[in-house]
Amino acid sequence: MYEVKEGIYQQEGCFLRYQFLDRFRITLAACIAVVWLGCPSSWQPQTDSHFVKPPKEPRVASVDIEVSLPDQKKAQLGAELWAPPRGVYGVFPKTVVIFVPGSGMVSRRARQTGNGIETYLASVDINTQWANALAQEGYWSLAYDKRSCGPAHEDICRNNPLSDFNVEGPKALARDVDAACAYMQNRLGDGVRIVLWTSEQGAQVVLSSTCLARASTLVLVTPIPYRIDEFWVEGLFHASHTAREPTVRNSLVQKARNLKATFESIQKGQFAPDAKVMGATLPFWKEWIILTKQTNVLLGKAKQPILLVLGEDDAFYDEKAMNALKRLGNSPGRQLVNLSGVDHNLLKDGVLNKETQDTVLGALVRSLKRD
Repeated sequence: MYEVKEGIYQQEGCFLRYQFLDRFRITLAACIAVVWLGCPSSWQPQTDSHFVKPPKEPRVASVDIEVSLPDQKKAQLGAELWAPPRGVYGVFPKTVVIFVPGSGMVSRRARQTGNGIETYLASVDINTQWANALAQEGYWSLAYDKRSCGPAHEDICRNNPLSDFNVEGPKALARDVDAACAYMQNRLGDGVRIVLWTSEQGAQVVLSSTCLARASTLVLVTPIPYRIDEFWVEGLFHASHTAREPTVRNSLVQKARNLKATFESIQKGQFAPDAKVMGATLPFWKEWIILTKQTNVLLGKAKQPILLVLGEDDAFYDEKAMNALKRLGNSPGRQLVNLSGVDHNLLKDGVLNKETQDTVLGALVRSLKRD
């Protein structure tokens, strides 16, 4: 326990008397002693209230990303840009992490209310938490709304053109990635390093983008490792075995059965051509099935380091999915980051903990050095 008395800092064998002007020599000698004698690195004055100075807040700005569509229309995607706070040295060369939307109609904040089995005590803005952690380490971050996210899903989203999205699915979303990359390159200069960070369905979007060739590193969180119609159904059945509440277990089984029947009907052509299925068009889902079947081929085209990140407590990854992910990660330049004690969203009890942040950011730093 530290004591603070009249400018004297004490901790067992460590002693330092601090005076502002005429004790510089003593202060310097004591600092050298700290290094050589192994006093705690966290050595600093504390009061009985254990006051710790909070980290400086990163600078956050709301921005718009303009996406040019094939029919000459424009989409204005709402976005947020985080910069390192004043006093934090930025990473050199200047590096930006672009958060590419994953599954669902998600906003720039990637808000989650649960992990698919359990509901969190409060909703969690995943991208906001990661961007704040990255800013403290000197990284810029950009997150933007998924084109399909409208005011009905989150009030910060806008209604955007969906004509190409309905026909091309993930290929249309890949153009949004390219627009985000172009925006940051224009903002920070041609020398900026780009990290593409995404989850779930976003993996195939990133791998289909033109910006893929420009990116220094990919961070793929809980990616879909094989065809989506099989992975989702098998994942729901696996999650039902881990659910403790009978009502949750039965709900997951029913969802799995319904989803399996839906995908079978899509494959057999049993829906009307203009039907909306699970909120999207038939061409949208057919493109996703085709693209997820090609995941291994798409990854083979990526030449930069790739981090494949998974929580050990992810209830939707069964043995088949885990083995598929291990095979995808078994290539030079790819690393499987398996995090203990966290769920599908990399959270523990609805919280992004420090251990998870340190592990992922440490792997990111090492991958950027390899680039």
